[in-house]
Amino acid sequence: MNEPIRETRVLAWQAAIGAAAALAAFALAPPKFALSLLLGAALQTLNFRGLFGLARTAFAQEARAASGFALRLPIFGVLVFIAIKAGVDAAGLLVGITTLVPAVVIAAWQSRPRDAADLNTLPALSPEDPSWDLYSPWLAREREIERSEDTL
Repeated sequence: MNEPIRETRVLAWQAAIGAAAALAAFALAPPKFALSLLLGAALQTLNFRGLFGLARTAFAQEARAASGFALRLPIFGVLVFIAIKAGVDAAGLLVGITTLVPAVVIAAWQSRPRDAADLNTLPALSPEDPSWDLYSPWLAREREIERSEDTL
């Protein structure tokens, strides 16, 4: 597809995943859990829409986006706190909030470039190449070259 991830695509997947999870919860769990799941999905939808809108504003280089980023997370936290104090099932709320994660992954997968090169045909260093010794995968950077006094 080679197109950017669209907000509507993510929200459509979140709605589908949230609805499927809620149907399963209504069938298999207490109603309080299922309703809490729906509330969590709704809160996360509002949170995502706010985040997406703020990101759009920030990339348009508008200064008001910074205050929105600073306020969005505390407001979300307060809403979750109020919901828990009101007696919703915390596990159901958490499951509902996490419905966004698979929705984003699926939307990103659908938006991936389709015409990418075959990984088997890309050039690669041979395993015996000495330049492998110059990189530390544990530190994710080039290794420090130890210099002895003889090389100075």
